[in-house]
Amino acid sequence: MKMKISWKNQIKKFSKITIGASLLTCTFLVFGNKTFAQNINDGTKAEELLKYDEAKSVYNKIIAKEPANAAVYYHLAVIAYHNYQYDSAKYLLDKGVQANNNEPLIYVGKGLISLYDKNETQAMQNFAKALELSNNKNAYVMQQITDAIWQEQDVNDGDYAYDMITKAAALDKKDIHIIVSTGDAYRLKGEGGKGLSEYKKAIDADPKFLLAQLRVGESYAKVKSYPAAEGVYNDILKIDPNYPPVYPDLGELFYQKGSIEKAKESYKKFLSLVGTSPAERLRYASFLYLIRDYKSALEELNKVAQSLPNNVLLLRIKSYCEFQTGDYASGMNTIQKLFSTVKKEALISMDYEYYGNLLRKTNQDSLGVINLKTAIIMDSTSINADIYDSIEKSYYKMKKYNDATNILEQKLAKTKDNISKIDYYTLGRDYFYAGNYQRADTNFAMVNKYFPTYAIAYWYRARCKLELNKDIKTGAAKPYYEKFIEVSASDAARYKPQIEEGYQYLVSYYYNKNELEKTKEYANKVKEMDPDNKANNDMLKFLNAPKKK
Repeated sequence: MKMKISWKNQIKKFSKITIGASLLTCTFLVFGNKTFAQNINDGTKAEELLKYDEAKSVYNKIIAKEPANAAVYYHLAVIAYHNYQYDSAKYLLDKGVQANNNEPLIYVGKGLISLYDKNETQAMQNFAKALELSNNKNAYVMQQITDAIWQEQDVNDGDYAYDMITKAAALDKKDIHIIVSTGDAYRLKGEGGKGLSEYKKAIDADPKFLLAQLRVGESYAKVKSYPAAEGVYNDILKIDPNYPPVYPDLGELFYQKGSIEKAKESYKKFLSLVGTSPAERLRYASFLYLIRDYKSALEELNKVAQSLPNNVLLLRIKSYCEFQTGDYASGMNTIQKLFSTVKKEALISMDYEYYGNLLRKTNQDSLGVINLKTAIIMDSTSINADIYDSIEKSYYKMKKYNDATNILEQKLAKTKDNISKIDYYTLGRDYFYAGNYQRADTNFAMVNKYFPTYAIAYWYRARCKLELNKDIKTGAAKPYYEKFIEVSASDAARYKPQIEEGYQYLVSYYYNKNELEKTKEYANKVKEMDPDNKANNDMLKFLNAPKKK
């Protein structure tokens, strides 16, 4: 069975955040920092279980009593980050600075947001500020910096993350969360085996530490060892069947195995444990889009549209689903709102692809082509054959046949190792209407080779031969008309005009060869199909007239 692209990675592409257990199971349990009250521990425990609403409730109560507690603003900002509320995250971090500009965690949060914004220089400056404020002696701050890099899957800073967590481990060798983060850092560096060893080291220290077990399962799934991963997930459920973070990974595994209903059940179980907040519904809708359950995805999106009216991920997925369900007018409204809401640099190639196709479907083909070409430029390292096909269809619709052939030739050059054979037909047809009959004939010959019963290709070849050989006496088109008539016989009603044309050609061909009996034979066939054909009736009248001695 052909494995699918990870839906978690796909959603990351849509939202710029991976929403599976790999990044949402953040190690927020407080350790090595005696200044935090027990209430913050309650909040961070809820965060680790992905129960964000519960965590926010705890933090908001603390803020009400301790408005200067900047560490709480950090945790609230991280929750906003996971809920795709990036402006809110920035606002909360700024509030944290106002509350206490000497709180190191605030600058860890700012570094996280800088990584999200692809501003690595600023991220490093913020992390350096956090380390300076903690005198380079706070293991938790170092671990959170590592976690920020892990959350963004910033492999460019894998070495930096490893350096951070190594220093944290030197300060606190026994903390089990630091061991897990060490495994994360190894994986960022591309050393998955060493990462797995660290996770197992954490499990040896505490066999019931589920976050470490989850990372082991995820590591197996990463290298497509699905039976091993499933075994780990099942072991987790034996310990705690209500451990929320395991269910997204289990859903991913079922998705890869093609068990779509089980994948949906896993995500529904996850929602039942963490709640159906707007962010969770949005995650679920993204998953539904990826498994092509567009109608259900729209139902979820419509439930949260008022709560997240300008949310990038919501607008993106909603416009995609509206296109897929044929609601092109709504899709246009939604995607235009996306384009007006999002900074240009935050748009992805699929945005332009869907926008281009929505424009095509609303009879704005020229604008559609512009956006589709932008999608190709933005994703030039891969081949999305559908984009080339969409552009070709618009050019064909606009009768820009030379442009249509050019875009298809580009597609064939890109897909030379795996050409879709039907492209030869489309390219042949476009060359035919562009007046390049030799190239058209060459492509239709390929269609004949791969699809010997595809009737219309023989008809096109006959027409090409007619254009290339104006003298009917050569009979250049004859074998192709004859083959077309033979192959199309089983579906004669569909091809009636072309079959009649073929008979008329044969009437002319045999008449010019002075083979009158064959001429009469085909003239009678024409008459059967079109009794009122005056030219053919005149020919029959001539052929049936008494011959003078």
